[in-house]
Formats: sequence, C-alpha cells, structure tokens
Amino acid sequence: MSDLRFTPASKLSLLLDSGDISAVELLESVQQQIIRNNPSLNAIVTLTPELAEQQARASDERRARNQSLGPLDGLPIAVKDKFHLAGVRTTYGSPYFANHLPENDDLIVARERAAGAVFLGKTNVPEFSFGDLTNNPVFGLTLNPYDHKVSTSGSSGGSAVALASGMTALANGSDIAGSLRAPAAWCNVVGFRPTPGRIPVIRASDLWEEFSVHGPMARTVTDIALYMSVISGPADSSPLNWQSSATEFSLAMQRDFSDVHIAWSPNLETKNETPPGITNEMITTIDSLRPIFKKLGARLNNDCPPINEASHLLDQFKCLAALSRVGEIIDQKPDLFKTIIHNMVNRARQLSAEDIVLLAKRRSRLWQHYCDFFNRYDYLIWPVSPCHPVSIEDDEYALTWSMLDPQPLLGLPAISVPCGFSEKGHPVGIQITGRRGDDMGVLQLAYAFERETEFWKQQPRLNEWN
Repeated sequence: MSDLRFTPASKLSLLLDSGDISAVELLESVQQQIIRNNPSLNAIVTLTPELAEQQARASDERRARNQSLGPLDGLPIAVKDKFHLAGVRTTYGSPYFANHLPENDDLIVARERAAGAVFLGKTNVPEFSFGDLTNNPVFGLTLNPYDHKVSTSGSSGGSAVALASGMTALANGSDIAGSLRAPAAWCNVVGFRPTPGRIPVIRASDLWEEFSVHGPMARTVTDIALYMSVISGPADSSPLNWQSSATEFSLAMQRDFSDVHIAWSPNLETKNETPPGITNEMITTIDSLRPIFKKLGARLNNDCPPINEASHLLDQFKCLAALSRVGEIIDQKPDLFKTIIHNMVNRARQLSAEDIVLLAKRRSRLWQHYCDFFNRYDYLIWPVSPCHPVSIEDDEYALTWSMLDPQPLLGLPAISVPCGFSEKGHPVGIQITGRRGDDMGVLQLAYAFERETEFWKQQPRLNEWN
C-alpha cells in the first residue's frame, strides 16, 4: 500500500470504504507525521488529538454498520485558525484573541463535521489573515517544508504546509487576496478560490462582503472536487448564495477542450498599462507549459485584461474589510495589533462616503471590461506569484501580487496547481481563472493539466530539515 501520509484524499476515501484501511489507522499515520515534523514546521498550532481519536473511532463504527456519512467520513482535516471550531481555541493569529473559545462551528467546519471529518487541529495564519508571511505574535513563523529558509506565503500558509508535509489529507482556508492560491503555489499543493457564495459565510462582520471566500486545499484537483462536493451549496442564513447543488462537483472531471479558448499571459502584459514586476525566471517557467494546453486541444492566444486597476481597488476594499473586522476593538488595546492592521484601518477611516461610492463605480466599470474579455475567452492563465519563494528574511510586503487581485475583486473562480520547480527546488504554481460561476470548468481544466504533469507527486525531503 502507498504511503498513507501522501496519498490523495480521494484514494484514501476509497480505501476507507473498501475496508483496506481504518480511520484510526489513517489518523495514527498522520499523527506520527505531526509528531516528527510539526515541531520544526509550526503548521498546526493547536492540536486536538482527543477529538480526532474520538471522531476516527466513530467513523470506523459507522462503516462497520454500513452507515458511512460520505466521501469525507474518516478523512483527517486541518482547520485554518480563523474558522470557529466549537470548543477549540481560535485566535486569528492575534494576541487580542489568544484565549478565544468559540461555542459554535463556522459553516464550512460544521459541514465537515457533519460529513464525518476528523479534525486534527488549527493551522497557522498571519494576524487576522492580513500579510504575505504566515507569522504572528501568538504562534510565530510557519516554515516551508521544501526549504526552511523561504516563505510559505499567506494567509493559509499553515494549511498548505500541513498538506505538503503529509500531516493531513485535506485542509481548509480562506482567500481575500490570494490566501488560498499563493501558499498552495509555494508549497506544491492545490488551492481553489471558488465563486463567492459557493461556500456561504454565516459569521462575519459584513455578511454582504464577497471579497473574502472560504475554500479548500488539497493534494490534487480530484481531491478539491471531492471536498467541494461536501462543503459547497447554499445556506439560507447567508445573503450570498450561489444557487446550485454541491453535487455539481461530483460530475466527471474529464472533458474535451478542443473548442476552448484560453487567454495566455505568463508576464501579464496588457495593451494599455505596464505589467507588474514578474521575474524572467517565472515568465520562462510558465511559458514552457504552453505546449501542454495545446496538447489538450485548447486554443491559446496571447492576451490579458487590465490588472493594475484591480489591484488598486482591491487594496482599498481590503482596508475597508480591516476596518469592518477590527475597527471596534483596535483602539481598545492598540499595542496588540501589528502595524499593517493599524495602517489599513487608518486608511479606511480616511475614505469619505464619496470615495467609497467612486470605488464601487470603478469596480463596476472593471467588471464590464472583464465580462467583455470572457465573452472572447473561456479561461485566463497566468502565474500565481511574481517570483519563486522569497527568503523569510525579506520584507513580506515588498512583492507585487497583482495576479491574485482581479479574482476576489470580481468574484471569479481561480485555482493554483503545481506546475514545476525552480532550479533551487522550490515549487511553482500556475493559475487558471474562469468565468464567475464556472467553478467546475476551472477544476476540469486544472485536472487535465495535472494529469499531463503530475508535479504534485514530488514530496519535500523532510528529513533534511529535522
């Protein structure tokens, strides 16, 4: 039998159903990996071994009675430390909430629990999930399993590292400006940002805000689809609902791409604006993958919609989100909040009502431009990050992440898929963006690419760092 620690969740689910492995056996495998590697990586910052063991035993008992709860039953899952897991400390990476014990699950967690998932614990985040480095004053820095000297990115960095190092089968995360996609790219796993409302949010300071979405991380695209088949679907308690059944993600992953049109842009060069700074090495890496999509039958054309405007707008909307989340508490104990949080809140407070109205108008104009763009193309492909993983000593706010901004600003589904490694052995991710609502189409194209490349199979050499 293959190593359970690095076996895709979709295969583990089949092994559990067939009785070839038990949920307790699977849990023991990942727990041993946690014992070996988590002390150095610092990915899972609050462990829940007693809860996990209880859930694994219950899963085995259900299967013994032929009462499995579905494909997630018995699978180990790591929960991002911004999601409420009832009775388990949820800190958001902030000293202000260092001892916070929520009474109820967030919806994504509740759906995982109802499906029989086994909760391993909470994964590390930047403070309030704002920041490009997974580091905070409560738990410290999370290290990249491929190289402890480089960043995991953020904010779902703990989840990405837990997956990449074989400490969990699945992990959840969130994405307001790339927080599912950027860590996935630098840790050689898959991160999927769904259309807003696919996974409804029922606890937030602003339930109508759709920039930040909840989403899945996994080893393979098939695992992502499996995960989405459980955690997606409408909820009456959320005002943002995508009215389609989660069963959509149980459809066949294989598809004919012969009539599909792809806008190809490894350097994000547009006709009317200067592209963001992307290294030549990254451009070369992404452009070398062009023949794979041609082999699939897709029609590629060098084209790119404007992104600088999207980045400028999202930056200001993120400040408003920060004000909404912490504006009422940041003045109570200002020393407990890092400088970036103060800066974002202060910038939001300086915006007038007229400024906010103009932001909405500019966003609407950009949406119309992207609608025209997607009338000509089915998908947009460009890099996830501007460069290969940077040193943990570098300024975490120095990078330009423009390629991650149009998707949250306009509610477009996007996925980061492993697409190779740098000369130093650092993972690289390619990003596929689709039309709003075409989540399954994005997964199908990502699946086709993954089948041709299988970069996800290259594991980190963890023994070099322990």
